[in-house]
Amino acid sequence: MFEGILVFVLLLGVLIFVHELGHFLVAKKIGVYVHKFSLGFGPKLFAFKGKETEYVFSPILLGGYVKMAGELPKDEKADEEEALSEEDKEYLAFERNLPADRRFFNRSVGERIAIVAAGPLTNYILGIIVLSLIFMIGIPSITSRVGDVKEGFPAHKAGIIAGDLITEINGEPIWRWQDLVAIIQKSAGKQLRVEVERDGQKLFFDLAPIMETEYYQIGINISEDPRDVKYEHYGPLKAVWMGCKSSYDITAGFFSGLSMFFSGEISPTDMVAGPIGIYKFGEKMARQGVRQFLYFFGLISINLAIINLFPIHILDGGQIVFYLIEKFRGQPLSIRVRELSQQVGLVLLMFLIAFAFYSDIVRSY
Repeated sequence: MFEGILVFVLLLGVLIFVHELGHFLVAKKIGVYVHKFSLGFGPKLFAFKGKETEYVFSPILLGGYVKMAGELPKDEKADEEEALSEEDKEYLAFERNLPADRRFFNRSVGERIAIVAAGPLTNYILGIIVLSLIFMIGIPSITSRVGDVKEGFPAHKAGIIAGDLITEINGEPIWRWQDLVAIIQKSAGKQLRVEVERDGQKLFFDLAPIMETEYYQIGINISEDPRDVKYEHYGPLKAVWMGCKSSYDITAGFFSGLSMFFSGEISPTDMVAGPIGIYKFGEKMARQGVRQFLYFFGLISINLAIINLFPIHILDGGQIVFYLIEKFRGQPLSIRVRELSQQVGLVLLMFLIAFAFYSDIVRSY
């Protein structure tokens, strides 16, 4: 129980830290003054002051923020200055003496979009890095050794027995089970020349796959011997390429699931997971080993990046949409429109959070 909570907190803390670090680094690179970099909410556990920025760590790792100079448009500052906290009033007084180009809203729309988009982008890059690391550590692959042979199926009739290692089909060398399955499916039922290794000897069998439960099969199962699991290790460049491909597959899967959700093909409770669901699944992955947990970590990081780009006002995607509108209009939207959008966005986000908790509870019983 304690280990699961620790894993969950660490995972969440790293994801939030990397997200806010993206905003922070790009803001500093562009030249925006950053008052505070905060990880977590609640009372300060510790804080220290850098050359310009105060770095704060709080115990509730459910979020964080980067407070930049000039985050509010000038008109909004003027209208709401009386309602600001004492801390914000101090920030505002300090900002009046800053060069104009060090304030967030004095930067170009493109620069503001870059700062806001940097958070989700760093989460996505983190996901790619983690997935790439998995390929460097090694991906488990089940060999093409035969486990059980189903009586009456083509393999049994041809004479293939349990323990045979299939090494070649129609002259094409194989050693992975997934390659074996792919060749059988592509055969469309045509006859195959199968080479196997048995007791150091090579044997050849001719057989034709049959259609069974919507798939072509020859009637063999995977070997359950742990020795038949081999690990494939990739060099850095190949691993990064594979990591990018995996991140693309995860992204495509996310939007495919979203499409199925809106079309009613999958239940809403199967689509959305909250903190409880993430904690339980993370704990399960951690017990299964480093590779499984790293994959889960990369998956969550990429999904978090995508969700943060949703066009909801209080998410990064919503801010980007507002800045794009400003670019085309030549001026920011009115305070009233921004306030209304923020209220709607907050309601939507609270509804999503509540539904996520509901989904976790439904799945628990």
